[in-house]
Amino acid sequence: MWQLYLSSLLSAWGDRMWGFAVGLILINITPESLVLSASYGLVSCGTAIMFGSSVGRWIDRTARWKALTTSLILQNSSVVTSAVICVVLLEFKTELSDSLNGFGLILCYILFIIFASAANLASIASSIIVGKDWIVVIAGPNTNKLSKLNSTLRSINLVVLAVAPMFTGFIMNFLSLTAAAAIQAGWNIFSCFVEWTIYKNLFNSHPALARKGAENCVEPFNESYAKRRSKSQNSVGKFFRDWVSYFRHPVRYAGIALACLYMTVLGFDSITTGYATSQGVPEWILGILAGVGAVTGLLGSTSFPKWKIWLGLDKTGLLGFFSQVVCLSLCVFSVWLPGSPFNIPDSVKQERSYYSVGFLMGGIFLSRFGLWIADLTINQILQEEVKELERGKINGVQQSFNQLMDMMKFILVILLPYSDTFGYLIIISFAFICLGMMFYSLYVFRRQSPPSVDDEENPMTVAASSSNI
Repeated sequence: MWQLYLSSLLSAWGDRMWGFAVGLILINITPESLVLSASYGLVSCGTAIMFGSSVGRWIDRTARWKALTTSLILQNSSVVTSAVICVVLLEFKTELSDSLNGFGLILCYILFIIFASAANLASIASSIIVGKDWIVVIAGPNTNKLSKLNSTLRSINLVVLAVAPMFTGFIMNFLSLTAAAAIQAGWNIFSCFVEWTIYKNLFNSHPALARKGAENCVEPFNESYAKRRSKSQNSVGKFFRDWVSYFRHPVRYAGIALACLYMTVLGFDSITTGYATSQGVPEWILGILAGVGAVTGLLGSTSFPKWKIWLGLDKTGLLGFFSQVVCLSLCVFSVWLPGSPFNIPDSVKQERSYYSVGFLMGGIFLSRFGLWIADLTINQILQEEVKELERGKINGVQQSFNQLMDMMKFILVILLPYSDTFGYLIIISFAFICLGMMFYSLYVFRRQSPPSVDDEENPMTVAASSSNI
């Protein structure tokens, strides 16, 4: 499995480097305004919502190797192009603003947003292809092996999430932003060739990857037939039909539960760290807390296979959600502790107290354990219970759903932007986590109940996996 792990490490490293660098680079390009950063985030998120299901549908009707190579090349070439545009903007912004009455600068902004959004879509495609399809085929019928693969890949991602930003920040601090963008472009060129070679060897070493169809199909996937079938269908309304298919699928409640985890400010992102900074928490302490949160998350991801063996998949998910809700209760409690600016009149002066922000950050880093257990559980449910030729479509809609909930979070932050209203964001976030737990519990309950008439008539219903309680 070293080939799969190494390719995932290379891919995650490039993604995390780029995700950290691009925000700082855009702020440096337009320090007087957040319009460019906001436009990039909005378009990137919007395209993922609109085209996630289309990407998934394309994956379903395309042979595995062709789908992977296309997404791999598109993702890396788009990141390289975006990084080159960043270099041009950093070095020649003045010249561009003077050319074509300023249209040259605007054109570069537009091109950057287009290519960066394309890279995000291609990244979604790659994650679905490898994370939701290839590893299921590689693991075969052994669900415990699948759990181990999921756990290791997620642990790699969490380690890279902690280390890659530090490496990128080091480059920016001791070299320059231009050097960071140039190194990013060089890394993606190098990574693309290495990943292609690794995936080619992995593909050749697992003949089952060359077959795509029903679970026991022995004939190669007929790509031309799939394309003709897709073209014969009315293209109008495919987007909505994909979402209808998702909400009719037996995994829908588990998927909704996963999406609810994205509608939260209770994480180590720019929103919560910005709030903590406004409450007087030094940056170095935030860095330590982020590191502790990463370790807690690793404990969850690495212990997931053991919990799955001991409790079964469904109960492991319940454990993850319950643990997360209990830990995040500290965050809700923090809203009314000394030091909280929640609903404090301007005329009232408080003495500096760190009780509130301490409970908030403590609840967040403790909740990482349950978060990644719940995430890995639902991820495996989507792998096991979605038919092979529907994995792309269902997981594409899931990605869009996750992005939609993430966008809702930012909209709420825009509507409640001040420190004294952050308590409302905490309460709303906690409510969505509890809602996610309710939906997941409903999914588990329905799994234990006899199938309903609707489920029996639903052609997408699949047999319950061996991981049932």
